[in-house]
Amino acid sequence: MSNGQQNPGRHAQRLTLIAWALAGAVALVGCGEATGEGGSSGATDAAGAADDSAAVGDSAAGSDAGATDTGSDGSGADAAATDASGSGDAGGGPMKIGETIDLGKATIDPQTGYSGALSVEIPAGTVSFAITLIGEKATTYAIDDLKDPTGETLVLKNWGVSDITGGQMCLSCKVRVAPQKGASAALVPNAPGVDVVAGTYTFRVNAFTSTQQGAFSQPKKEPAGGDVAVVVALQKAAAKPKKGRLDINLWYTGANDLSVEKGPTDPRVVQWIARLRTLYEQIGVEIGEVRHFPISADFEVADVTSNDGGDFAAIGAATAGAPAGVNFIFVREISSPFGGFGAVLGVSGGIPGPVGMQGAPRNAVVVSTSDIPGGFGRPAKEHDVGATMAHEGGHYLGLFHTSENDFGGFGPKLHDPLPDTPEKDTTNLMYFDGGSGGSGLSPQQGDVVRGNPWVVPVEEK
Repeated sequence: MSNGQQNPGRHAQRLTLIAWALAGAVALVGCGEATGEGGSSGATDAAGAADDSAAVGDSAAGSDAGATDTGSDGSGADAAATDASGSGDAGGGPMKIGETIDLGKATIDPQTGYSGALSVEIPAGTVSFAITLIGEKATTYAIDDLKDPTGETLVLKNWGVSDITGGQMCLSCKVRVAPQKGASAALVPNAPGVDVVAGTYTFRVNAFTSTQQGAFSQPKKEPAGGDVAVVVALQKAAAKPKKGRLDINLWYTGANDLSVEKGPTDPRVVQWIARLRTLYEQIGVEIGEVRHFPISADFEVADVTSNDGGDFAAIGAATAGAPAGVNFIFVREISSPFGGFGAVLGVSGGIPGPVGMQGAPRNAVVVSTSDIPGGFGRPAKEHDVGATMAHEGGHYLGLFHTSENDFGGFGPKLHDPLPDTPEKDTTNLMYFDGGSGGSGLSPQQGDVVRGNPWVVPVEEK
């Protein structure tokens, strides 16, 4: 930078780092413990468009990446589930759960990449809602031009063109949105200053494909057409809940001798769930039912960090027919986008992931159950799987990283939209660097999590 002119090479590199950091939620652990998407438990992640995974390695590059699909036919897990009451079935097509409004399919103009105006009537007594878009695996979807019944703009029109991230996250929107491939969701509200007003909300859908142009250039975006399914999930309560209950589904690939039969009493699983309970109790969220399901061993090594979403579509499809709750998929390994430079610990299907349905692409949080490689002859470290579940689950329920990795000043200094999360606070569970060991959550982070329709409001006694 000199004489008021920005160095073009440095600018291009900065845009690349933005794209890399926001492409998914990924967490990496290593010497540098840098990340690109979202993860925790000794993993560093950089909140991305929607994927979140934790990775570990010896390089300075790390990443918390998003969940992906396996490339199978999507039928992966049609098997009996075990819970406290016995067994059940997980199979069939995508299933909507709880109070939802199905808007059917919207058609997107392939020339512009936008749908026409859509509307949804939000009834009285709704304290929060989530809009989920379900489309083609390789197409990225985002909410655009969202207005409430008073005419207030919550998501800017054409933000994907004007926003500084190049359309990978709307930092300037009152409701922050992060696009994702295959399925994308937006949670209203996900920051202070926005309240749900009963009445007609209007919005449109943006769809595009992206191709990475090189190491130091922003991905090339092209408008995409076709149909996209739109589902709105509601959370109803007399007031914004102060307490809530989250039911979860655990899915076993057979990795590391974990199975649906052993899971309910396996000391490791018991410890992980206890850790998850402890971390979420601080924001008034109790873990309710914990169910156990088998899923195809094809996902034991899961590719959920690829640019095209990898296995996320198939993994999400495998959850069809499961009861309401967030799905955690236990795998041995998550393929790292950095080759031998890092190990990915966990990936979320979105920020947030699909809400109020099962069987959609990205309908899961993928978690590695292996220890963290030491690298260069050093011994492996125990992976705090419960903390990774809490971090990635936080992304899935709508939390962004409190602060992102700025890549030594070459990347953007990004922060979540919550005023009560200090920048670079390494004690927060949602700090990008899971290696920092942060476990705290703020009151406003609690508001976001409890406001996700997957969380059932609990009346205070």
